[in-house]
Amino acid sequence: MHRRRFLAGVGPAIVLPGCLGGVGTGSKNGDDDGTDDANENDTADDFERVVSIADTGDLPDRAPIAFDLRVLEERVAADGAALLELETMNVGDCDRTVSPYYKGRSGTDGPAGIVLYSLEAADSPGEDYRPECIDDPEPTQEAIDFTTEEGVHHDLESGEAVTDEYVVADDPSVKGCVPSGGYRFESTRIFEEIEDFDWGFDLEIREG
Repeated sequence: MHRRRFLAGVGPAIVLPGCLGGVGTGSKNGDDDGTDDANENDTADDFERVVSIADTGDLPDRAPIAFDLRVLEERVAADGAALLELETMNVGDCDRTVSPYYKGRSGTDGPAGIVLYSLEAADSPGEDYRPECIDDPEPTQEAIDFTTEEGVHHDLESGEAVTDEYVVADDPSVKGCVPSGGYRFESTRIFEEIEDFDWGFDLEIREG
């Protein structure tokens, strides 16, 4: 699910040589230690988590894109899913191909406990996701087997923006059900004109 619009008044164009290279990304999927916060006393009647954005990283000064990460739905509960929205903006003066964050588990870049999926991902649980772990917070999988499709790519004209939506899900390989804590997600982006760099953001989950 993504929407496009053109930006007005983005300020002076950022001029980069060539304007030939697109933007590539790779979500980092792997294993790491789990969190100690198991939240084992939850039941479907009182289960609630609140998701917020703790921090978003900075892009290089000359990067021709900008990101705006927002919370669309903050609650994870038995009757609802938490949703995020990432707006990617082409603030340069050339058309550009952009690959936004796609999917991955927090354990790749920090404490394990949650998984983030683009609603466009083939294995996304969808915006109607309900945590199956509420009544049984024990791990149900040894690892997460993500599907291996290429991801989402957007061709953006200068001044154009596109939004992608994401669902916050439980990591079934970690004890606990959407455990409270801080979680890191990163994405590697490649520009032909500048060095490779990581862009990432931190989410915080607390009990409602």
